[in-house]
Amino acid sequence: MATTSSISSNLFSSQSPPNNIVTHHVGINQDQSCFVCSTETGFHVFNLDPLRERCHIDLKVPKSVYKAEMLHRTNLVAVIGGGSTLSQDTVMIWDDYKKKFILEFKCSGPVASVCLRRDRIVLVLASQIFVYSFPTQSPTLLYSSHTSHNPEGVCALSSCVERGLLAFPSKLSGKVQLIDITYVPAGVTASPVSVEAHKHDIAYLSINPTGTMLATASIQGTLIRIFNVERLSDKPKQIMELRRGSDMARILCINFSLDSRYLCVSSDKGTVHIFSVDDLKLNKKSKLAPVIQHGSYINSLWALANFTLPTESPCQCCFSGTQTVTAVCLDGSCYRYLFTTDGACTRESFDRYIDPEDEDF
Repeated sequence: MATTSSISSNLFSSQSPPNNIVTHHVGINQDQSCFVCSTETGFHVFNLDPLRERCHIDLKVPKSVYKAEMLHRTNLVAVIGGGSTLSQDTVMIWDDYKKKFILEFKCSGPVASVCLRRDRIVLVLASQIFVYSFPTQSPTLLYSSHTSHNPEGVCALSSCVERGLLAFPSKLSGKVQLIDITYVPAGVTASPVSVEAHKHDIAYLSINPTGTMLATASIQGTLIRIFNVERLSDKPKQIMELRRGSDMARILCINFSLDSRYLCVSSDKGTVHIFSVDDLKLNKKSKLAPVIQHGSYINSLWALANFTLPTESPCQCCFSGTQTVTAVCLDGSCYRYLFTTDGACTRESFDRYIDPEDEDF
């Protein structure tokens, strides 16, 4: 459980951070219009299209931010500490309008990730998850649960106003717990719905903008399964199986397009795969499918399109338009690709949001 308090912090400076910036994490906001990168000394908020810096906060302590997540296009950013002064068991809420931290959550152990929506904040620890009311000055604990060992803080939270669907790993390998936290009263025990998603541990979860579909990936990283979760009163059913590849890979990001027509997936193979969710016929099939009629490998749908990034740096991917995918990499690079329904992929632009050699940053 976390203790909370309102704070007025002077741990930041408006001075430009030093060069040789090391980026710890990149987090894309809920409507895929902005991203936050956490660094050795603070965090930066960038607009995606066009790419430009909105603000940056330089804290006075090194290794200060482990992760940072932005709430839509608002002035609120959740910051997970990463150093001795701001330890990882602390989550602080930055208000860029007031130019200060306004709220603090102190947890019993290191926080692996944090998820935000306009009425809730979710803190994910290595084996527990906590849901609080937000953004009130006196947050109330609404829900908590134990999970399997989850050091990466795997979790997904719907941004839909009408539906606060929360997905997180079950205590059983390969299973996912689902619960609607919109109407969970404080102190009331709620029973989540269990989904048998994979045989191996869950590595990534993503919920589409309307809160009706759940995408899952395991530590194998070969398959992405999508479930219909429109009504939790019915057992969620798998509606499609998408194949990223045949080799194991670490899934770094899964994002639905805002209209839920497409899905993009990035991995540590340096590739981004794009699938059609709305029209499954657009996806490719194995060349062996006409010969062999059965088997997961044969029946899975392969990507409509994919591209390989020039950099080996991990990246987050999102949709910047109807058929435009942007990859934001930890090394400070940003790539934008156009894709067509026949599978063609063309690089539209390349830019750098942070240049380690730029002393004016």
